[in-house]
Amino acid sequence: AASDPHDVQDKAASQVKRRLSPQSTAEIQSCLLGSGDVGCGTFQCFTNNSCEIQGLHHICLTLLHNAGRYDSQGKSFVKDALRCMALGLRQRFSCVSRRCSAVREMVHSLQRECYSKHQLCLALRDHMDTMGGLIQFHLMFPPGPYVELMNFLLKCGEEERRWVGWRLRGQCEQHWGMLCTSLGCPLNTTTVPSPAPW
Repeated sequence: AASDPHDVQDKAASQVKRRLSPQSTAEIQSCLLGSGDVGCGTFQCFTNNSCEIQGLHHICLTLLHNAGRYDSQGKSFVKDALRCMALGLRQRFSCVSRRCSAVREMVHSLQRECYSKHQLCLALRDHMDTMGGLIQFHLMFPPGPYVELMNFLLKCGEEERRWVGWRLRGQCEQHWGMLCTSLGCPLNTTTVPSPAPW
């Protein structure tokens, strides 16, 4: 069967969008080499590239902005988790395929690893008010590091899950109104609804 030339062009355009461009790859590599272990420079390297990996830099800035409010254990989490992420991104980026799905999975895997290793759930339990800045419903689209962070936080325990869900629902209602209200239980519920089957 002959292929429609428009289908071939659409497929080619689709393939281009699913890979980091050589220019983006070189820019990220150069940025990673120039960024240090401290601060958010490493995470900024993944902003505005052809794979649209957004959110790492904002998560870093939010954690650092609130670091003064944490006790010594919370400060240690912030420092160690951010360093873990920065080192991991520098070490793993050059080894990963340029396919956007592979780059995203590397980032998400590294998030899970660093959040677990440096006990994000414990930091959340001890600093719920301060960690509230991480719950940003509007930054969850398109799915990326923020969705991975929220999924991690939702697994921290029942109280933490209710708290994260409550904050997300409130922000969802601010942005989308009745649509969010119609999707689940009221905010004052004492039980967390089970996830939808899709």
